[in-house]
Amino acid sequence: MPTKALLHSAKEILGLKNAIKNGKIDAIDFKINYSKIINSSRESISKIRDGLSFLMTKNKIEVINATACFKNDKEVELTYSDNSKDTITFNDLIIATGSTPRELPNIKVNGKNVHSSKTFLTNETMPKNALVIGSGAIGLEFASFLNALGVNVTILEALDKVMPQADSTISNTLKRLLQDRGITIFTSASITKFENINDDIINITFTDKKGVENSLTFDTCIASVGVIPNTKNIGLENTSVNVTERGFIIVDNKMKTTASNIYAIGDVVGAPTLAHVASREALIASHAICNIESNLNKDVIPYGTYSFPQVASVGLTEEQAKEKGLNYKSVRFPFAANGKAVVSESEEGLIKLIFDADTRKILGCHIIQEDAVELITEIVLAINNNLTLDDITKTIHSHPTLSEAISDVCNL
Repeated sequence: MPTKALLHSAKEILGLKNAIKNGKIDAIDFKINYSKIINSSRESISKIRDGLSFLMTKNKIEVINATACFKNDKEVELTYSDNSKDTITFNDLIIATGSTPRELPNIKVNGKNVHSSKTFLTNETMPKNALVIGSGAIGLEFASFLNALGVNVTILEALDKVMPQADSTISNTLKRLLQDRGITIFTSASITKFENINDDIINITFTDKKGVENSLTFDTCIASVGVIPNTKNIGLENTSVNVTERGFIIVDNKMKTTASNIYAIGDVVGAPTLAHVASREALIASHAICNIESNLNKDVIPYGTYSFPQVASVGLTEEQAKEKGLNYKSVRFPFAANGKAVVSESEEGLIKLIFDADTRKILGCHIIQEDAVELITEIVLAINNNLTLDDITKTIHSHPTLSEAISDVCNL
């Protein structure tokens, strides 16, 4: 959520820049108050926390502020801020301790000029020349945020494309659009030297996809290379709970661990590390404890990246459909042909649909557009209910709307 608040501010600034560029606003220049943007993000998160606290109180949920450590499969020891301790006995328990940004070897996060996705959120000095390591969702969001503010941004990605898990059409389109915005991108990049001089100047040497060695200098680095689960120092070794070699908790389809009365949800159980997936997992675990049937279909999970433009997807990529040997077809519809996108000056991007050639059921959908994350839900609903392209085209879509593009792509 903090990055989404930052991106909201960045979108406002982008709108102002575009209005000035298009002559809609007469202005020579304006000044960005970076610390205000950061503080505004914190204020938003504070409001969300207050709302959650209210819901806890309203629903008579007791909240205990303490650190917890398992003593066994039935007890946890609590340590309070004054170092006093207490022991709680439980019948069932859900672990939801989340994750921590993963650090790269030889690139030490100091919270000054070398950051993780977490420490960057506390930095109130706007960079001038920033390096983002990793082109997953978080890395792309930080890159888009800084680029919108006028920061020089370079992305280094170790794999051969931006958003490595994305459909290639979307990945290639996004790379082009990011480069058009002035972001420098190197894929298949391998860092050979990282030097941080006096927590001020960062010198980096890397080889690119052609094997050519490059040396660049930055004032800020954000390492966005995945997460590690928060499963250490909570006493799991005192329980029957098993973890993988990487520390993620092993669970079944009811989110139950190898201890019959202990469940785990969210980032601690591994990919996909998404908040909406964790929310569903929490429901499944709670239902299991109450003997209510519930499930999670991991084949129908929406993915969203709040970059500029946004990227959203659900289901199979074309590469995956081909690898599975499916009899499929794929169609694309450009937002340049959508009236609402044109009048709102957001016509960049497209929708790509993969569907079964025989049944016309949707196998996957990939959208790149300013509001892609909002648009994907209709397709998620369609896949989850085994709807066909014809079911969607029979549904009247309001005009003018971006969602008309979904009906249009199903008509192709």
